[in-house]
Amino acid sequence: MKKFIMNRIDSYIYRKNKKLKKKMEKLNKLDVWFNYVVKASKYKQVAFKNRIKMYLHGFSSDQYENYNLKDNDYKNYITDYERYKSREVNGEYNIILDDKRLFYEVFSKYVNIPKTLVYITDGKITDYDTDDILSVEDIMEMLKDKNGLVFRPLKSGGGKGINVIKYKEGIYYLNGDKVTQGQAQEVIEGYENCIITEFLNQHKYSNDIYDKSVNTIRIVSIYTKEKGAEIILAVHRFGTSTSCPVDNICSGGAPVRCTISSLMQVQT
Repeated sequence: MKKFIMNRIDSYIYRKNKKLKKKMEKLNKLDVWFNYVVKASKYKQVAFKNRIKMYLHGFSSDQYENYNLKDNDYKNYITDYERYKSREVNGEYNIILDDKRLFYEVFSKYVNIPKTLVYITDGKITDYDTDDILSVEDIMEMLKDKNGLVFRPLKSGGGKGINVIKYKEGIYYLNGDKVTQGQAQEVIEGYENCIITEFLNQHKYSNDIYDKSVNTIRIVSIYTKEKGAEIILAVHRFGTSTSCPVDNICSGGAPVRCTISSLMQVQT
């Protein structure tokens, strides 16, 4: 009898959760519709009928301009929905790519990436190497010994929530702009969960083009049984006044397509 009752309870909970999930999916679709089609304030240059067309085919409104879909066939492009689904390709290992602290733990053993100096969890500031508990004042002192510090939320994407704070000759800079010590400290105090990494100096040619962000190269590769791993596309992203202090395209960064030969020249 006990087993029967538990099964019935589980079945009831399952049905309720299923209904709730459908309701949330419906609300989410309405939310997406409003943000990408009706609101879409930053896509005013895209006609309303084209916003609807993009939405129905799985694209956000900005892709109409990015892919020049006035002249090109949308069927030749991966939709935003398909791109979103591709984030699940790694299954249970997705967390390694999504959690920045975990990413550093795994990949720093094999790849030269910016060193994590401090991590903040639920507002508690901890030194990465020693596990000593630090204060905001300690971070302010650390700024004076470093080229700059980068504050990155643990589980965000697209450059959201990232700030770069520097200290030079008695002046504090937040994302390239002068700020007071109090303003810099307030930004640090606002982080509940993040990692703090060292700031990297990029190559001179990249810095000359745009010096208020670290301009990264995104390389797309595929693996097939016939050819093995091969690079099919590379894009050099550059920050803009809209995206500063990051170069992420979804934050307003500018992508420039690279050839493989140009990548080799950059490497040398």
